[in-house]
Amino acid sequence: MLDDTRTASVRTPLSTRFPQEKRAVLRFFGSDVIELNDELCPAPGAPEGAIAVARQMAKMPDFHMLDQYRNEANPDSHYKTTGPEIWKQTQHKVTHFAAGLGTCGTVTGTGGS
Repeated sequence: MLDDTRTASVRTPLSTRFPQEKRAVLRFFGSDVIELNDELCPAPGAPEGAIAVARQMAKMPDFHMLDQYRNEANPDSHYKTTGPEIWKQTQHKVTHFAAGLGTCGTVTGTGGS
């Protein structure tokens, strides 16, 4: 049973190099966006990177990092859903697929389908 006395919140460290529209959408849905002037973001492990800030925050009480870079369900979800959906919608005739890179979950997951 959920404890109704607590409220869930999301705090998102994010590079200012991410488009303003993405930051606005996160704020619209209630995220506390922590903007970082970060030329290296989202390079995993970079000491000044937003990911490093998130990992530091995850060490604090009541914080948890979902970490899509290390979450095996990230590519697996695209393997089970995105890839088959594309295959079906193209009547099994897709010849090329392009995806933006971040965690690479989309491209590795759909490529294995």
